[in-house]
Amino acid sequence: MSKPPRVFKNKDKPDDKSFGGSQMWFKDAILQNSGCGVVAGCDAVLRLLGEEEFSREDYMDKLMYSSGFIKPFVLPFMKGKPRMIFGKEFVGSIGVSRGRFKRGIKRLAKDKGLELDIRGMGLKKGMTELPKALGKGLPVAMIVIAPFDNVEVKMAHRTETISYHWMTLTGMDSESLEVSTWGYKATIALSEFKKPLATASFFVIDKKA
Repeated sequence: MSKPPRVFKNKDKPDDKSFGGSQMWFKDAILQNSGCGVVAGCDAVLRLLGEEEFSREDYMDKLMYSSGFIKPFVLPFMKGKPRMIFGKEFVGSIGVSRGRFKRGIKRLAKDKGLELDIRGMGLKKGMTELPKALGKGLPVAMIVIAPFDNVEVKMAHRTETISYHWMTLTGMDSESLEVSTWGYKATIALSEFKKPLATASFFVIDKKA
Protein backbone atom coordinates (compact mmCIF):
# COMPACT_ATOMS: atom_id res chain seq x y z
CA MET A 1 0.00 0.00 0.00
CA SER A 2 1.14 3.53 -0.72
CA LYS A 3 -0.27 6.00 1.79
CA PRO A 4 -1.19 9.59 0.89
CA PRO A 5 -0.51 12.53 3.26
CA ARG A 6 -2.69 12.90 6.33
CA VAL A 7 -4.10 16.36 6.83
CA PHE A 8 -5.50 17.37 10.22
CA LYS A 9 -8.32 19.88 10.28
CA ASN A 10 -7.99 20.26 14.04
CA LYS A 11 -4.72 19.46 15.80
CA ASP A 12 -6.61 18.84 19.04
CA LYS A 13 -8.52 15.97 17.40
CA PRO A 14 -5.90 13.49 16.13
CA ASP A 15 -8.57 11.21 14.66
CA ASP A 16 -9.92 14.05 12.52
CA LYS A 17 -7.55 13.52 9.60
CA SER A 18 -7.95 13.18 5.85
CA PHE A 19 -6.78 10.45 3.50
CA GLY A 20 -4.80 12.68 1.13
CA GLY A 21 -5.73 16.13 -0.11
CA SER A 22 -8.88 17.50 -1.70
CA GLN A 23 -9.44 19.97 -4.51
CA MET A 24 -12.54 21.14 -2.66
CA TRP A 25 -10.28 22.89 -0.14
CA PHE A 26 -9.26 25.42 -2.77
CA LYS A 27 -11.03 28.78 -2.62
CA ASP A 28 -10.48 29.41 -6.34
CA ALA A 29 -13.43 28.21 -8.47
CA ILE A 30 -11.22 26.87 -11.28
CA LEU A 31 -9.04 24.86 -8.90
CA GLN A 32 -12.10 23.55 -7.07
CA ASN A 33 -13.44 22.37 -10.40
CA SER A 34 -10.21 21.12 -12.00
CA GLY A 35 -7.55 20.93 -9.30
CA CYS A 36 -7.63 17.16 -8.81
CA GLY A 37 -4.44 16.79 -10.87
CA VAL A 38 -2.74 19.36 -8.67
CA VAL A 39 -3.66 17.34 -5.58
CA ALA A 40 -2.44 14.06 -7.07
CA GLY A 41 0.87 15.63 -8.08
CA CYS A 42 1.40 17.47 -4.81
CA ASP A 43 0.63 14.36 -2.75
CA ALA A 44 3.06 12.28 -4.84
CA VAL A 45 5.94 14.72 -4.33
CA LEU A 46 5.21 14.99 -0.60
CA ARG A 47 5.32 11.21 -0.40
CA LEU A 48 8.74 11.09 -2.07
CA LEU A 49 10.00 13.82 0.26
CA GLY A 50 8.89 11.73 3.23
CA GLU A 51 6.44 14.38 4.42
CA GLU A 52 3.35 12.64 5.78
CA GLU A 53 1.34 14.77 8.23
CA PHE A 54 0.19 18.38 8.03
CA SER A 55 -2.20 20.85 9.49
CA ARG A 56 -4.79 22.03 6.95
CA GLU A 57 -3.07 25.43 6.77
CA ASP A 58 0.39 23.97 6.11
CA TYR A 59 -0.94 21.53 3.54
CA MET A 60 -2.84 24.24 1.68
CA ASP A 61 0.33 26.32 1.46
CA LYS A 62 2.03 23.38 -0.25
CA LEU A 63 -0.97 22.69 -2.46
CA MET A 64 -1.23 26.29 -3.62
CA TYR A 65 2.50 26.32 -4.35
CA SER A 66 2.08 23.14 -6.42
CA SER A 67 -0.68 24.80 -8.45
CA GLY A 68 1.98 27.12 -9.87
CA PHE A 69 3.59 24.09 -11.56
CA ILE A 70 0.68 21.71 -12.30
CA LYS A 71 -1.88 23.86 -14.06
CA PRO A 72 -5.34 23.01 -15.44
CA PHE A 73 -5.90 24.28 -18.98
CA VAL A 74 -8.26 27.26 -18.93
CA LEU A 75 -10.00 28.53 -22.06
CA PRO A 76 -8.56 32.05 -22.50
CA PHE A 77 -11.83 33.68 -23.58
CA MET A 78 -13.44 32.68 -20.27
CA LYS A 79 -10.97 34.84 -18.29
CA GLY A 80 -11.53 32.69 -15.21
CA LYS A 81 -15.11 33.85 -14.76
CA PRO A 82 -17.92 31.27 -14.44
CA ARG A 83 -20.68 31.35 -17.06
CA MET A 84 -23.95 29.49 -17.40
CA ILE A 85 -23.83 27.11 -20.40
CA PHE A 86 -26.81 24.84 -21.12
CA GLY A 87 -28.10 25.56 -17.64
CA LYS A 88 -24.87 24.59 -15.87
CA GLU A 89 -22.10 26.73 -14.47
CA PHE A 90 -18.88 26.38 -16.46
CA VAL A 91 -15.63 27.94 -15.21
CA GLY A 92 -13.74 27.47 -18.46
CA SER A 93 -11.28 24.82 -17.30
CA ILE A 94 -10.96 21.46 -18.99
CA GLY A 95 -8.62 20.01 -16.38
CA VAL A 96 -5.04 18.79 -16.24
CA SER A 97 -4.08 16.65 -19.22
CA ARG A 98 -1.68 13.74 -18.86
CA GLY A 99 1.05 15.73 -20.59
CA ARG A 100 0.52 18.77 -18.38
CA PHE A 101 0.57 16.55 -15.31
CA LYS A 102 3.88 14.93 -16.22
CA ARG A 103 5.57 18.20 -17.14
CA GLY A 104 4.18 19.98 -14.09
CA ILE A 105 5.10 17.36 -11.52
CA LYS A 106 8.63 17.12 -12.90
CA ARG A 107 9.05 20.87 -12.55
CA LEU A 108 7.58 20.80 -9.04
CA ALA A 109 9.87 17.97 -7.98
CA LYS A 110 12.94 19.66 -9.47
CA ASP A 111 12.08 22.77 -7.47
CA LYS A 112 12.22 20.54 -4.38
CA GLY A 113 15.56 19.01 -5.37
CA LEU A 114 14.19 15.80 -6.88
CA GLU A 115 14.55 14.27 -10.34
CA LEU A 116 11.63 11.99 -11.19
CA ASP A 117 11.19 8.80 -13.13
CA ILE A 118 7.55 8.47 -14.30
CA ARG A 119 6.23 5.24 -15.81
CA GLY A 120 2.84 5.38 -17.46
CA MET A 121 0.60 2.39 -18.14
CA GLY A 122 -2.95 1.28 -18.73
CA LEU A 123 -5.05 -1.01 -16.55
CA LYS A 124 -4.07 -4.26 -18.31
CA LYS A 125 -0.34 -3.78 -17.74
CA GLY A 126 -1.09 -2.18 -14.39
CA MET A 127 -2.63 -5.35 -12.99
CA THR A 128 0.90 -6.84 -13.07
CA GLU A 129 3.06 -3.78 -12.45
CA LEU A 130 1.08 -1.67 -9.99
CA PRO A 131 1.08 -4.12 -7.03
CA LYS A 132 4.89 -4.09 -7.18
CA ALA A 133 5.02 -0.29 -7.08
CA LEU A 134 2.47 -0.09 -4.26
CA GLY A 135 4.40 -2.73 -2.33
CA LYS A 136 7.45 -0.44 -2.47
CA GLY A 137 5.38 2.45 -1.15
CA LEU A 138 5.75 4.46 -4.37
CA PRO A 139 3.12 7.09 -5.18
CA VAL A 140 0.86 6.21 -8.09
CA ALA A 141 -1.27 8.90 -9.71
CA MET A 142 -4.22 7.79 -11.83
CA ILE A 143 -6.68 9.47 -14.13
CA VAL A 144 -10.10 8.12 -15.05
CA ILE A 145 -11.69 9.26 -18.31
CA ALA A 146 -15.35 8.33 -18.72
CA PRO A 147 -17.22 10.51 -21.26
CA PHE A 148 -20.60 9.22 -20.04
CA ASP A 149 -19.88 10.23 -16.42
CA ASN A 150 -20.57 6.64 -15.41
CA VAL A 151 -17.62 5.39 -13.33
CA GLU A 152 -18.66 5.01 -9.69
CA VAL A 153 -16.36 5.96 -6.83
CA LYS A 154 -17.59 4.61 -3.50
CA MET A 155 -16.75 6.26 -0.19
CA ALA A 156 -17.99 5.26 3.25
CA HIS A 157 -20.56 8.07 3.27
CA ARG A 158 -21.54 8.45 -0.39
CA THR A 159 -21.04 7.33 -3.99
CA GLU A 160 -20.03 9.69 -6.78
CA THR A 161 -19.80 9.24 -10.54
CA ILE A 162 -16.86 10.74 -12.42
CA SER A 163 -16.04 11.61 -16.00
CA TYR A 164 -12.51 13.07 -15.84
CA HIS A 165 -10.73 12.85 -12.52
CA TRP A 166 -7.24 12.49 -11.09
CA MET A 167 -6.75 10.44 -7.92
CA THR A 168 -4.01 8.67 -5.98
CA LEU A 169 -3.97 4.88 -6.14
CA THR A 170 -3.21 3.47 -2.69
CA GLY A 171 -4.06 -0.22 -2.98
CA MET A 172 -5.65 -2.86 -5.22
CA ASP A 173 -6.80 -6.44 -5.43
CA SER A 174 -8.32 -8.62 -8.12
CA GLU A 175 -11.70 -6.89 -7.91
CA SER A 176 -11.15 -3.24 -6.99
CA LEU A 177 -8.85 -0.24 -6.67
CA GLU A 178 -8.41 1.68 -3.43
CA VAL A 179 -7.89 5.39 -4.02
CA SER A 180 -7.47 8.71 -2.26
CA THR A 181 -9.88 11.35 -3.55
CA TRP A 182 -11.52 14.47 -2.08
CA GLY A 183 -9.65 13.74 1.16
CA TYR A 184 -11.29 10.32 1.64
CA LYS A 185 -10.47 6.65 1.14
CA ALA A 186 -12.61 5.27 -1.69
CA THR A 187 -12.91 2.21 -3.92
CA ILE A 188 -13.56 1.70 -7.61
CA ALA A 189 -14.62 -1.75 -8.80
CA LEU A 190 -12.55 -2.98 -11.74
CA SER A 191 -15.83 -3.85 -13.46
CA GLU A 192 -16.47 -0.09 -13.81
CA PHE A 193 -13.88 -0.01 -16.58
CA LYS A 194 -15.96 -2.39 -18.66
CA LYS A 195 -18.50 0.42 -19.15
CA PRO A 196 -18.58 2.14 -22.57
CA LEU A 197 -15.49 4.32 -23.23
CA ALA A 198 -14.36 4.23 -19.59
CA THR A 199 -10.56 4.07 -19.25
CA ALA A 200 -7.89 4.55 -16.60
CA SER A 201 -4.23 5.53 -16.92
CA PHE A 202 -1.64 5.19 -14.17
CA PHE A 203 1.65 6.92 -13.46
CA VAL A 204 4.18 5.30 -11.12
CA ILE A 205 6.34 8.08 -9.73
CA ASP A 206 9.80 7.47 -8.27
CA LYS A 207 13.09 9.28 -7.71
CA LYS A 208 15.60 8.82 -10.50
CA ALA A 209 18.38 6.41 -9.56
